[in-house]
This record gives sequence, structure tokens and C-alpha cells, in this order.
Amino acid sequence: MGSDNIHLAFTATLTLMLFASMAIVPAAWSWQTLLVLFVMSFTHFMLYPYIWYYPKHYMKFVAGDRGVEFYRDFVFVQKCLIALLGAYFWFDLDRTLNDTLTLANWPLVSIAVGLALLGAHLNHAVYKQIGANGVYYGFKLGKHVPWVTDYPFDTYRHPQYTGAWSAVAGCTYLLGGNIPEV
Repeated sequence: MGSDNIHLAFTATLTLMLFASMAIVPAAWSWQTLLVLFVMSFTHFMLYPYIWYYPKHYMKFVAGDRGVEFYRDFVFVQKCLIALLGAYFWFDLDRTLNDTLTLANWPLVSIAVGLALLGAHLNHAVYKQIGANGVYYGFKLGKHVPWVTDYPFDTYRHPQYTGAWSAVAGCTYLLGGNIPEV
């Protein structure tokens, strides 16, 4: 039960952060950036909680006996869509590397790239340790998930969440462009 409370608090916090960020969207963020952010956050705000709280319903009405595989495939399609939307909107907005990589922006761009790379690294490390059954809530869907205490679990309290947050934060800045000056 304690794990459910932690998960509910995490989901609620992310949801509130998303709505708060929408309310104070920087002027430099276009509707295209917001669309990519919505697609990026869909699994975190809709599918994750649905599987976590209603795994039997998910198995019966959505995934059948392919719970983990369906979820994995859905996330794969989502990530491909994120990449395609990001590339399309980047080039549609006539952005070039020179627009983002100005001398004034290089510290923020470096942080954003670092966050995106950290996110990719942590997600890879988690997947390597616990596989698809662990990453895609297999334990909620009746699958065995090994208990791992090696890296990244010995370094980060929630490496999968940290990796997801880092990747979203880094990509958000890179797609959003310059932070407007106050």
C-alpha cells in the first residue's frame, strides 16, 4: 500500500507540474512544442496510472494476454512519434543550430543536452537490469520482475523516473528554444 501512495503522489505531482507549466508557458514555446510535450507525457499521465491502479481492467479490455508487450509497443510508437514531431517542428520553424547554439545560450543548451543524455543513459541502464517486464509494470500484470540492487538502483532512488524526467526536461528546452528574457 505504501508503494501505491508513493506512486499516486508522484503522478499527482507530475500532473500538477504539467498544468502549472501550461499556465506559465514561456512566450517562446509554440503550440508545436506543447503538442510534443503532450505526446511525451501521455504515458506518464494516462497509461501509467491506468495500468498501476486498474491492471485487471487493462488486461481485459486493452491488452488481452499481451499486457507488457502491448505497453512496450505503445511506448515505442509514442517515442517514434515524438522524434518525428520534434524533427518536423524543428525544421518547420526554420530552426537551425545557430538559432539555439548562440553564445548566450550555450550554458543552457549544454545543460539540456546533458539532461537528455542522462535520461537516455538511465533508461537504458534500468532496461538492461530489469528488462521489459520491470520497465512496463509487469509485476502489476502477473510477470516476475527481478529485485536488483546494482547500478542504477544503488545510485538513484527511482532511476526510471529520474531518467524520464531528465529526458523530458532536456528535450523540452531543446524544442522550446530560447527562454524569453525578463
